[in-house]
Amino acid sequence: MMRSPAKKQDATYGSAPNLNISNVSEAPNEQDIVIRSVKRRRCDCGPSEESKLDAFIQTLSSWRDETNNKLSSLQTSMNDIKTQNKELILSNSEIEKSIEFLALKYDDLCLQLNGFQEKAKVSDERLIKLEGCVEEFERNFRSSAIEIRNLPIKIKPTQEHLITISMKIFKELSIDVSMLNIYDVRIIPTESVNKTIILNLNSIILKNKIIKAFRDYNRQETNIRLNSSILETDQPQQWIYISENLTMRARRLFHLARDFAKTNNFKHCWTANGRILLRKEDNVKPIVVTSETQLNDIQAKN
Repeated sequence: MMRSPAKKQDATYGSAPNLNISNVSEAPNEQDIVIRSVKRRRCDCGPSEESKLDAFIQTLSSWRDETNNKLSSLQTSMNDIKTQNKELILSNSEIEKSIEFLALKYDDLCLQLNGFQEKAKVSDERLIKLEGCVEEFERNFRSSAIEIRNLPIKIKPTQEHLITISMKIFKELSIDVSMLNIYDVRIIPTESVNKTIILNLNSIILKNKIIKAFRDYNRQETNIRLNSSILETDQPQQWIYISENLTMRARRLFHLARDFAKTNNFKHCWTANGRILLRKEDNVKPIVVTSETQLNDIQAKN
């Protein structure tokens, strides 16, 4: 605010204008002294530069404290992360050691498993050979034996009764067989009325002769097949079958081969000397069937 200067009046000054005239030792009159106020007049021009600086410094201090707190928190978090990383590194190290240990154990197990597999393979090969030897031995043991099946026998027969039945059948087939040609005779026990007789002959030639006579008998032009009427029993008439006495393995394989022949249009399926044979046509070389796998291979080729 601008003020106009005051009018000059007869002013009384606080200092003596005539100091050089007055006596120095003369004391001034109190009425002639004007006392000025030492208080600084307030400036109405706004905040001072000092107050602005103080506010700025206070702001900086507050920002510094806030930043220090954030940095401290961040440092704490970093320390926690470092600690966790150390723990993870230790844990990973233990895991790596465990994995290495398991890998070594796995390699050892693989080696052992390979060894077991090789041994099992050798054992399987030996077992197959042993089964083949047993099969060959059993086939040779039955090489001169025949089966007479579907016989209506009610009572428990004796060997003499079984031989009598067999002789009637051989007579019908026009085969000369004596008691001396029969090594053993037995009946397979079953709950069914229709029984099976096993005859062990003393000659393979005689066995083949009987089987051939049976087949020729059933191929007669009169279409008369071998049946139970020749036994003179009171049972209903039924067909009688004569065949080789096969092993259990050969019997199952023969059953599969017959089904295979029907399905794949093979003309003949028969047995000879305990072996199973297949023939596609009359003038084709027969196939000796030794396993079920062979039948599958033949079917795949067809």
